[in-house]
Amino acid sequence: ITVKKNESAMVPFLQQKTTARKLLIWTSGLNPRNAAEVSNTTGKTLDGGPITVFDSGSYGGEALMETVKQGDKRLISYAVDQGTRITDNLESGEETVREVKLNRGVLTSKVSQRQTTTYTIKNADAKAKTLIIEHPLNEDSKIIGTKPVETTSSAHRFEVALKANAMETFKVVEETVLDQTDAISNYTPEQILTFIQSRNLNEKGRAALQK
Repeated sequence: ITVKKNESAMVPFLQQKTTARKLLIWTSGLNPRNAAEVSNTTGKTLDGGPITVFDSGSYGGEALMETVKQGDKRLISYAVDQGTRITDNLESGEETVREVKLNRGVLTSKVSQRQTTTYTIKNADAKAKTLIIEHPLNEDSKIIGTKPVETTSSAHRFEVALKANAMETFKVVEETVLDQTDAISNYTPEQILTFIQSRNLNEKGRAALQK
């Protein structure tokens, strides 16, 4: 290849089809973005760099892509989606006593606390979409119910199918288990009553606390 003075050349090093699908990706505080989930099935490593995306033969947007090794996949966002609106609402649930131990005047309890995040999604376009919600990762809690399709270092990813011209809601429920240890003399009668009324407490433990 000869490149003359004041000239440049683009040299294709790979001409193969690879696997990709179109998605929306959303992170709290940001606008939903069109994205491509690209799986490297070429048998070669794809170097990182700028890419141009064409959607149905038309210009879709631009993005930067990291290096993708054979067999890996990347979720690459390339343009803001104007036809989707998303809001999130966090609700704290009630606490549930899981386990109570009483020994020599010291009470140790395990209490679980659940909180629910409700995502309300409005698809104003006349076409169905697939949405990826990036829910913040909390290492101290576990997901109850619907499991994420993928978990990264900072988020759980949930996949939601959106119908055309429709409103959808999606709930994420998390549970955190807390250990509490304190002298029984520091508890008020009302706090002890909460433990006594727990359905998870056996009769022997209940009788000890009542005494």
